[in-house]
Amino acid sequence: MPDAVARSEVRATIVRVALRIAESHPPQVFVDVVSALEDGCTRFARTAVHREGDHVRIEVFNTRPAAGAGIACTMIYGEHETTVALGSDFVAGETYVVDVNGKVQTFVGQ
Repeated sequence: MPDAVARSEVRATIVRVALRIAESHPPQVFVDVVSALEDGCTRFARTAVHREGDHVRIEVFNTRPAAGAGIACTMIYGEHETTVALGSDFVAGETYVVDVNGKVQTFVGQ
């Protein structure tokens, strides 16, 4: 696929989400995300993290050829693994919600 093809950004399908709390001082929170690359034209693009109080929203984006680009894509499925560091600004004993493109998990601050 030529690099000059216009691409558009789309929300990625999330396959798996796992939360990890590193045994450090202070404890660091990480989110391991596996997102789908539905075909040979789909590429991982970026993540964006938004936090409001006890709710953390992580958006994961892929890019695809823009509509009307006339590109034929191979039907090869792939996955992309990303680790998102959330830092250590979490109060011990409080419950937090992490939403990754609609896949929701919770953890308790340490």
